[in-house]
Amino acid sequence: MEPQVSEIIGGTSAQGTANKNNIIIGGSVTGNVTGSEGKIGSENNNIKVAGNVGGTVIGGKTDNGSARNNIISVAGDTQGIL
Repeated sequence: MEPQVSEIIGGTSAQGTANKNNIIIGGSVTGNVTGSEGKIGSENNNIKVAGNVGGTVIGGKTDNGSARNNIISVAGDTQGIL
C-alpha cells in the first residue's frame, strides 16, 4: 500500500522570506501543496506534479510582501491551482 501524505509545504518563515523551494510529487497527496509560506515574501518556488493532489496547489503565499516567480508544472491530476 502506498503511504498517504496529507499536506506538503516546501518552506516556511514566521518572520522573513521563504524562497527557492523545490517540490516534486510522483505519488499522491490528499490535501494541499504549497511551495512556501513567508511572513514578508515567498518567491522562486518550483512545484512539479506528476502524481495526484487532492487539494489546492499554491506556488507561494505571504502575509505582507511579494509572491512572484513561483512555477507550477502539472502532468497529473489536481483539484485546484493558485
